[in-house]
Amino acid sequence: MGKTWLIIGSFRGLGPAIAEAVLEAGNDLVATVRRTVHAVFAGRANVVNGPLQYG
Repeated sequence: MGKTWLIIGSFRGLGPAIAEAVLEAGNDLVATVRRTVHAVFAGRANVVNGPLQYG
């Protein structure tokens, strides 16, 4: 069973590199970005645009 990772700030810097490694290892990924989804997620993720819903 794989792990589920949460990466906050996955648009630039170390975020995309870590996200890519997580996906390549076959793990699940929950990632947040403030801008359009980075190419590392293209075709490999369910994307939800908009603010997080609480409650």
